[in-house]
Amino acid sequence: MKSIPALFPDETIFSVVQRLVTMECASSYRHAAKSLFQKSSMQFSSTFPSVVPVLSIRFDCSPEYWINHHSVLPHYRPFTPEGRFRNALSHLKKGESEKVFKDLSLIANRQCSGLQMRFCPQCAIEDNDAYGFSYWHVKHQLSGAFVCLRHKTPLVNQSISRKRFDNWPCYDAAGRRLATEVELKLVRFAHYFQHHESKGFRHDLCDIFKASLHEKGFLTKCAYVRLKALRNSMIESLEPVLCHADVQAIFDDTRSPLYPTCVLSNKRSAISPLKHLLMMTFLFDSVSDLINHDISYSQKVIWANTRSSGQERDDIAGIRKALNRGDSLRNVAAETGHSVAYIKKVAISTGYSIESRAQKLFATERRQVIWKLLAGSSTETIARQFDCSQGAIEQILSQNPDVVTLRKLRRKYTKMKSMRQSLTETIRSITTPRRQDMKCENNTAYMWLYKNDRQWLYTHLPTAIPRNLRRRKPLSD
Repeated sequence: MKSIPALFPDETIFSVVQRLVTMECASSYRHAAKSLFQKSSMQFSSTFPSVVPVLSIRFDCSPEYWINHHSVLPHYRPFTPEGRFRNALSHLKKGESEKVFKDLSLIANRQCSGLQMRFCPQCAIEDNDAYGFSYWHVKHQLSGAFVCLRHKTPLVNQSISRKRFDNWPCYDAAGRRLATEVELKLVRFAHYFQHHESKGFRHDLCDIFKASLHEKGFLTKCAYVRLKALRNSMIESLEPVLCHADVQAIFDDTRSPLYPTCVLSNKRSAISPLKHLLMMTFLFDSVSDLINHDISYSQKVIWANTRSSGQERDDIAGIRKALNRGDSLRNVAAETGHSVAYIKKVAISTGYSIESRAQKLFATERRQVIWKLLAGSSTETIARQFDCSQGAIEQILSQNPDVVTLRKLRRKYTKMKSMRQSLTETIRSITTPRRQDMKCENNTAYMWLYKNDRQWLYTHLPTAIPRNLRRRKPLSD
């Protein structure tokens, strides 16, 4: 290699590698790559290519310089546990890119593809005017960077080849539309975490998010997240970015658990930066707003405000009123939405006498309970007969899984008998029964038997009408 090319501002490592290979004197790009990096089959277009050690020696720059100025790894620092980020940083310095993907959980988050890169057409034109060609920018490859923050226009996705070294932005065929405010806010958060050198927040992002959710009314009185309402509100608010494939994958209804559960619960996991950025875009007006919430966060304030003393007094009054009527603890718990243990605690603290029943039964009584369970008696009825709690009967039932299976079969048989009788009466009530008429007349029984007793259903259904004799629209229509 005759000379070392100059490094351009915000240039990706892949772009530098392409220029090195192009300038190397060799019979082909493949031989040039092998001469430079000892291998020609490396994933040069990867998000974290394994060429940092070689580039550090050739350009006489430290690995930290390449990582901080020419890679997207700093973007992951606030969203990754400190220990795992240190491991990723160490592995990237050594050129072990496979381990970096594992450290950042990119494999689990399905973000290992390096077959597409993004660029801004206006930036490409300006680069071509200034340097004679256009190159790939780091800021355009960040998670959530769907628009150019400088020109406020959407970025263009371009497919690249792993085996070629002439993958440059093709800005001739580029659309022109202005970015939406949601897209701009999302990319502002992305740029801040790429260029900000802070080691992290004072508090966990999960807790900061919950503090803001509390202000917006998405927490229950017990400080639980109203997930369904939050998800629907996020989909409505983030609609301008839902057209992007990465965001669509995050809001996919087939994912388990549904987003944003992972962002609000997994404090020690490496979650995709885009998932965090979407939550920030929804909750906060700006980066300053996010930082202010981090500074003013207080768990005591959340708990104090989610359940006020006035609400608690109202709940206790409702519980006392139900106990005065003579309702059981279970019924009061179902009516007020509290646990049986809480109802019992309130009853004892307010002076109500609780009739404690036996929680344990002798072996003879346990055998009798099992026989009654086999006979199909309800746990509530058995508990009254043996003068014990319903929980004691349910505990015996859970210890005998074969009895549980037989009770399910018994209930299914009873249900099947009822559905058969219902459909039989429907058939008798129709003068000339047809299958469609029976389905319309008694759809509940018809569909239940279709799913659970199809053989009996088809045996007792009228003969199917041949297709050529079925109803057709008149030719005049």
